Amino acid sequence: MRSAGVICLIVSWPLSTCSRISSSFSTRFCSTTYSDDCVSTKVNLTWGVSAQFDVSPRWGLRFDYDDYGQAGDEFETGRASLDMWSMNVLFRF
Repeated sequence: MRSAGVICLIVSWPLSTCSRISSSFSTRFCSTTYSDDCVSTKVNLTWGVSAQFDVSPRWGLRFDYDDYGQAGDEFETGRASLDMWSMNVLFRF
């Protein structure tokens, strides 16, 4: 059995009529039951920052950085630090 949950807070600050900066903070809970006596529970704190620039009233660009913390088991799979850079093209209908 596997269960998970996310609590997230997103804050956005407008810099001008065509640009804004946002930040996000979240906590991810994950619990996995392998058998009656083997349960694994993980809590990861994640955060991210983004900057959005509107090129026109319909088109915009957003640049994001997200840090997902550590993943994996130190003894079985090895630990890895997970982060992501992304660029998004936005279109408003």
